[in-house]
Amino acid sequence: MKVKSLHSLVIAALLAGLAAHALLFPTPVQAQPSTPLTNMPTANGPIIVIVPDGMGGVYIGGAFTQLTLAPVHGGGTVTRNYIAHVLADGTVDPAWDPNADNLVLALAVSG
Repeated sequence: MKVKSLHSLVIAALLAGLAAHALLFPTPVQAQPSTPLTNMPTANGPIIVIVPDGMGGVYIGGAFTQLTLAPVHGGGTVTRNYIAHVLADGTVDPAWDPNADNLVLALAVSG
């Protein structure tokens, strides 16, 4: 009887661990827009969260450290550690660089 209880406890702990992992590291979703966003930058790692800024741009967070600008903006890379503000025109906001020290899993816009 004790072995069965211990076994159930171990299974419950494993399931709880898997649920926590799923919350922390959700499966990335690949957007398939009907019109490619050719003016937007690309990241060198996963973008985990996207939040609108209310002005046509977005705040992005994830496991990236650089954004590559679209060719219409001259290409090139911009260093942004784990968090960035992409303006409505597809450029990276030069005045906003919080320089996070680890991956960003959630964002909230205030104001």
